Amino acid sequence: MTRTGWGCGFCVHFSNEWGERCDHVARHMGEEGKGVREWKHTNVIYSLLQRPGIYHEWMRLVRSLPSLTEFGWNRTSTGRVEGYPESNLTPQLQDYLEYFTADQDAAAVARLAYAKMKKATAPTRGDERPPVPPKDCPAAEVRSWDGEMYSWGQLTESVVEDDVLPTGISRLGGWYAGE
Repeated sequence: MTRTGWGCGFCVHFSNEWGERCDHVARHMGEEGKGVREWKHTNVIYSLLQRPGIYHEWMRLVRSLPSLTEFGWNRTSTGRVEGYPESNLTPQLQDYLEYFTADQDAAAVARLAYAKMKKATAPTRGDERPPVPPKDCPAAEVRSWDGEMYSWGQLTESVVEDDVLPTGISRLGGWYAGE
C-alpha cells in the first residue's frame, strides 16, 4: 500500500502528489511565515475529504444530516497511526483517507469521517446544513475545535508516574526494585 493523498493543515487543500504537497506547504511556511502552531489537524481531515471520489459521498452525507455550528476532528483519535500500513495496527481516519483508492467504498469512509467528527448541533432553522468550505478555502474561514480537542487528548492520554506499585504481581525484566 502507498499513500495516495495528503491534506494541508494550514488551509483546506488536497494534494495527490507528494511534490505538489511539499510545494504547497512550503509556500505557507515561506511566503506566509506560518509554523507548526498554525497547523490544524481538522484542516488536514477536511482537506482529505476533498479527494475526488470521497468528496461526492461526503457532500451527499453532509446534506442529509442536521446542521452543525462547530465541528472538528481530534488528532489523537483520527490522526495517523505510526507505522501503518507496515505494522498490524488498526488504521485511523487519516490513514483511511490518505491510503484511499478508487476500488474502496468512498461512502463508508465518508460515514467514518462523520462518525469521528466532534460536533455541536445548531438550532433547527430552515434547511441549514453543516458548513462545507469550498476547495482551497483559507484556514481562517474554517471553524475548528482542533486546538481544544488536541489539548484534551494530551491530557487524557498522559500517564502520571505512581510511586505506589501494586503488590502480588510479577514484573518482567526485573526492573521493579521490590523483586
